[in-house]
Amino acid sequence: MNSLIVKHIIKKGTTTISNLLFLVLFLIIANCVPSEITRDNVIVTGVPVNTTASGTQISGIVIDFKGEIEQHGHCWATFQAPTLERNEGVTEKGIKENRGEFLSNIVNLLPERDYFIRGYATIDGKIVYGDEVNFRTLDIGSDPSKIVTTYGITNIEANSAIATGSIGVNESLIASFGHCWSKTPNPQVNDFKTQFEDTSNLEDFRSELIDLEPTTVYYVRAYYQSSDSNVVYGNELNFTTASF
Repeated sequence: MNSLIVKHIIKKGTTTISNLLFLVLFLIIANCVPSEITRDNVIVTGVPVNTTASGTQISGIVIDFKGEIEQHGHCWATFQAPTLERNEGVTEKGIKENRGEFLSNIVNLLPERDYFIRGYATIDGKIVYGDEVNFRTLDIGSDPSKIVTTYGITNIEANSAIATGSIGVNESLIASFGHCWSKTPNPQVNDFKTQFEDTSNLEDFRSELIDLEPTTVYYVRAYYQSSDSNVVYGNELNFTTASF
């Protein structure tokens, strides 16, 4: 087939530079055989859930990668296309050895704001971003968890973690408060819990979650119990304990 094309070009006298370039390109394509199929690095940002006036929760997914993931997480901002260099917040989940999900608890957001968020991974020194997702935080007046907020989970170890929370009601109405947690969603005060009565730091209190099992998913909610024994729960967060 290649010789026929050459004869056709010569016969027609079309020996212009463009035709010669076409011939060279044709021969390169005709004799080019791919030596390797390269897999793309694919990060899926995920869908925000449990959005409140001050935070949200999102699970990203590493679909595929080639190399070593040195760092991964989410970055966000009130403007589009946030990056690790230009953002209003970042989670850092550390080294990731396998494909799969990763959870980010996004906190300290402003109410009634549009936010843009992207998953990311640093693979062999190169930053790879996922698709951009946008969400809007709730109005404080319409936020069902505005009275009680579970802010975030930090210091996650194999057997323990720290949960933070805030309660926005008059302290005279509170008999006790804290966090409750379990291995299933919607933890209750009859599950594991912390219980405090000193209401001097309701705007930012912390609970140490202890006696946890390694590599296990736990669900956490801040709560308060009123003097008439009614219990009010905040939004739910979940996390996975570390391995030994």
